[in-house]
Amino acid sequence: MKLINQQVMEGERALFQAHDLQIENSTFQNGESPLKHGHHLKIDHTLFKWKYPLWYSDDISVTQSTLKAGLMRAFGTPRI
Repeated sequence: MKLINQQVMEGERALFQAHDLQIENSTFQNGESPLKHGHHLKIDHTLFKWKYPLWYSDDISVTQSTLKAGLMRAFGTPRI
């Protein structure tokens, strides 16, 4: 699992289709869906400042992190 630590990421779909990542102490600035279609993600002490941060992602763990107020449908539509 690759570690991303203390990074500031910007732009739409900054880590599109990311997989097998551990993201710590980081910030996702502007840009929708930074982790869209991500898989097997561990996120800790991370700040999400824009819309739809984990849209259509699965197998994710989010701890001690903040989703900015007003983020609608942060995790997208559940898969059945």
